[in-house]
Amino acid sequence: MLNLTIWRSNDVDSDHLTDILASGDWRRLNDIDGFFAGVYKENQDIFLFCDRLGIYPLLYCTHNDRLFAAPSMAELLDTIPFEPTPSIEGVLSLFLFGHHVADETIFKEIHRCEGGQLIKYSLDTWEICRAKWRKPHTYRSTSENSIEVRLTESFVQCIE
Repeated sequence: MLNLTIWRSNDVDSDHLTDILASGDWRRLNDIDGFFAGVYKENQDIFLFCDRLGIYPLLYCTHNDRLFAAPSMAELLDTIPFEPTPSIEGVLSLFLFGHHVADETIFKEIHRCEGGQLIKYSLDTWEICRAKWRKPHTYRSTSENSIEVRLTESFVQCIE
């Protein structure tokens, strides 16, 4: 039995996801269509991951050598045993862009798992090991030189 907590949309096959995690081949998460986020514990390691686009949120923080994770800010704030510090940068990017940049949030101690990202916490060292398993972006445009494709590609490169 896997030590797994997952949040997902209805089109994600949880049995297929469980098989992938049991195999340890994280790249196979690319093959799953749909939105999901999860926390998986194996021995002394904890893995956080989310769908390749980062649509399904997964927020996390550490406090006193403990990891806290939840799919919403409200749930995480209800769980953590401390008062997080507001982040000026996080609040500004939310107001300016309507979303956060990279893994930031409105609190300094709370982060967001980015799309197509695996974060590994080792219980004895608490080091973050980030791995991206995102598929290449594909666009519906017939012309690879169209302004839409060039702008989209520039935007994607900036956020990666």
